[in-house]
Amino acid sequence: MHSPVFSSSNLSKGRRSLRGLVLILAGAVGVGGVASAGDMIITLDSITPASASFLGGVSVVLRGDFSTVFNTGPLAVGTFTEVYFSPFTIPMPNTDWEARIVSISDTEITAITPRVPGPTTTNGTHRVYVRKFNTILPVNLYTNQIDFRFTDTGETELEAAARTLNDNFDFLDTDNDGALSLNEAADIGVTPDQFEALDDNDDGQLTQEELANGLPEPTFLERLLELLGRLTNIAGILAFVLSLLQKILNLLRGPFVVS
Repeated sequence: MHSPVFSSSNLSKGRRSLRGLVLILAGAVGVGGVASAGDMIITLDSITPASASFLGGVSVVLRGDFSTVFNTGPLAVGTFTEVYFSPFTIPMPNTDWEARIVSISDTEITAITPRVPGPTTTNGTHRVYVRKFNTILPVNLYTNQIDFRFTDTGETELEAAARTLNDNFDFLDTDNDGALSLNEAADIGVTPDQFEALDDNDDGQLTQEELANGLPEPTFLERLLELLGRLTNIAGILAFVLSLLQKILNLLRGPFVVS
């Protein structure tokens, strides 16, 4: 199913040599409009955040230009988009770690990071890239690679599973019943043993309350930052209320009062 992987230099040559043939074939199957060289080039500009736990399950947003001549028309049926993380300088989708795509547009992709062997691989520095391939022609297109760092956050395997499920709850809850089944949780790599450990009432369903119980206790710094955030919000509300009361008081005093 997968075509041979190109190196960066070979990929550039391949794009130029295949462009004419692809555009002719695209026209032959009914893709309208006049195609240009840009229709065969995809680029990756940024990824946010630029680091995540090596245990995976973190939502990231990739921005760039992912539109091609394959995006519309008959060829769109056979076109797929993938996101990979790799310790190598060339794309190797057969061995690289694939992310789970949540949503995609021509300029933005939201994906869930995969689990990788460990943060020590190449000192934690990996690369991320987007692959778009068409199974009808077939043609592979790759973006440039940008750096991404996998780190050890100190969480346990079970805590990571709870975080992954909690952070991606709405996406995983495909039947919208407000709970996750084992099949829904397994869709993102959670094992039956982890599911059972998080299922406090043993009903075969995971609620967000149960997942919250599986999360690690916040550190002192996290609690302090949360408290400061709440105090800041309260101070802002009080300032608004005082300002409003002052304006009301001025109105009650009459038009001769100078504010």
